[in-house]
Amino acid sequence: MAGARVSFLEGPAAIDERAAFLTLELADGTRAALTPTCAANLLGYVPDGAFARGDPLSVQLAFEIVARRLECDARDLARATLVCAARKLRGTIDELIEDYELDRRSLELVGGGGGAAALVPFLAETIGLDYRLARDAEYISPIGVALALVRDVVERTVVNPRPSDVVAIRREALERVVAAGAAPDLVEVTVEIDVRRNLVRAIASGATAGAASGTSRATASEAERRSAVGRAMRCGAGEPHELEAGSPAFAIYEIRATRSRVDVCVVDAAGVVRLIARRAVAQKATVATVRRALERVLDEATAFGDVGRALPEVHLVYGTRIASLGALAQSDHVLALADEELRGLDGATPLVALAARRSA
Repeated sequence: MAGARVSFLEGPAAIDERAAFLTLELADGTRAALTPTCAANLLGYVPDGAFARGDPLSVQLAFEIVARRLECDARDLARATLVCAARKLRGTIDELIEDYELDRRSLELVGGGGGAAALVPFLAETIGLDYRLARDAEYISPIGVALALVRDVVERTVVNPRPSDVVAIRREALERVVAAGAAPDLVEVTVEIDVRRNLVRAIASGATAGAASGTSRATASEAERRSAVGRAMRCGAGEPHELEAGSPAFAIYEIRATRSRVDVCVVDAAGVVRLIARRAVAQKATVATVRRALERVLDEATAFGDVGRALPEVHLVYGTRIASLGALAQSDHVLALADEELRGLDGATPLVALAARRSA
């Protein structure tokens, strides 16, 4: 690195724009560029043992050479590099949070890919979120994970939709993603009804069968599951109270946020938080008694306000599935979707009905 010199190469950056690309020309004539991974190594964000870990001395020398040419401080240059990279990622994350109406308080960034340890720690610090690196992160391709998911949306304009209309639209969305390669058991379908626009929307998504068969995760201990709940819900490890889930695939915890408010967190066998329901009501039942359970949670969790009533978001936890029945306007729609979801199951199959209150 001692014989390196700085050169600037001109190249197209966008339509009708040009930008300079900085490279270091080494003593043997090869060229190397400084990257955000280099910057993260210089500033100490890459943990020991991570795939993105580099030679600290080489990184420091490289930034010092460039900084002298640009007449700035090497560490300031490295931080500016990470800020630029994080700004692009932050825009995508903010868009996802808005689109999926996520609660920032319970979000955690999970890094995958060879460069995860370089960008995720700095990004998490910048936007104030918790983070962790996935196990064997260097072998995970975020693009491949995204491509393994199948998603489709079915929208229909229906005036005063009947329960049968809602069920038919949900079924069409499910059949579309299955036809596109999603494993039927892994498909989740959420139904939304816009009363003002007479619009019924079903959003179906799921992993492909190939992706599912290649996934194996270790079983988490009770302590690890409680720790995951504590991180997600911002509560102490001893506070969650576990309900009897009726399924070895999930553990369901109640957290008393205030004297009158209970939140619910569902964790899978691997210790991954799969659902958070705030201001929630939980009711154990079976397939045979689910209607009675749903009527109870709908009654307890429905909110009333100046503009009318707002039914809660309803979920069914059973077997290996967490089925979202959506946030609908009529209880008979919820019951019809539950019948469709559980059709063909043994009446003795245990489940938990969850309802999360919404503002009216």
